[in-house]
Amino acid sequence: MKYLLILFFLFPSIVFAATEKQIVAAVIICEAGGEGEKGMQAVANVISNRAAKGKTPLKVVTQKHQFECITKNLNDLENFVNKASKHPKWSQALNLSEKIANKSLVDITGGSTHFHNTSMTPYWAKKIQFKVKIGGHLFYKE
Repeated sequence: MKYLLILFFLFPSIVFAATEKQIVAAVIICEAGGEGEKGMQAVANVISNRAAKGKTPLKVVTQKHQFECITKNLNDLENFVNKASKHPKWSQALNLSEKIANKSLVDITGGSTHFHNTSMTPYWAKKIQFKVKIGGHLFYKE
């Protein structure tokens, strides 16, 4: 509940009922819903690994310029979550989000904190350690 209040104060023009776990699950769907279970887990690992550095999973996914799919939807999180909840892998994403919250998610990325689609190479990819390719994403550790 406290995270909803924080978001309300950050974005007072929106009122929504989505929970932190649902928002994180929606990001997992948006970033890797087409990647299968392993690809979704890898994206969840990145969120979890970043959260381990002193942030909440919600703060990780809503950090500016980090997860493009949510950055575009911050003004309408309710719709963002609602749309993601219709995805056939929604229950898997919710399960992964729950594991992030419980700190029980097995890391298959070697501690990765960054990832990108294989169709592009962002400037930062050359500056940090490549760890693994999973599906259509490359994973890196800072």
